[in-house]
Amino acid sequence: MTNRRIAVCIMLIACKPLGLLVRAFRMVRFEQPRDVAPGAIMIRYDVYVHEIAYATAALALLCLLILLVPFRRREKWAWWAISIVAATYIIPEFVLPYLIPFRPYILWDWIYEAGLPRSAFLSLSLSLLTLLGLAASFSGFIARKNTITSNRVTK
Repeated sequence: MTNRRIAVCIMLIACKPLGLLVRAFRMVRFEQPRDVAPGAIMIRYDVYVHEIAYATAALALLCLLILLVPFRRREKWAWWAISIVAATYIIPEFVLPYLIPFRPYILWDWIYEAGLPRSAFLSLSLSLLTLLGLAASFSGFIARKNTITSNRVTK
């Protein structure tokens, strides 16, 4: 696998973590609306939104760190780590909503106010770019035979 191909794979895979960082920074700025009807019970959920934002930012930064150091060196474990991180975001976003019959998240309008997209188009496109980058780099990481080069001088 050439250096140019690995650079293109890194750029494709980095789309999702960079999108998650943007989402996390939008969620950190979230403030809960204070206009509540008289006599209504107000539940504070902005604290949870901020905790989710910090966890998302930490995972995205970890993913970018793995991409820029061990993935660029073509270490096998880095490919598996990136694919596991991608699966932890892709499966809950696109598979679980169709498997769960009761969808309580539809009633949570505050999620959209906190910075999550109203349509899944952006998230889906970033996920597909990440999967494309992982698929393109598969042959350079997993399908490659382990060859050990020797530094001995042969006479």
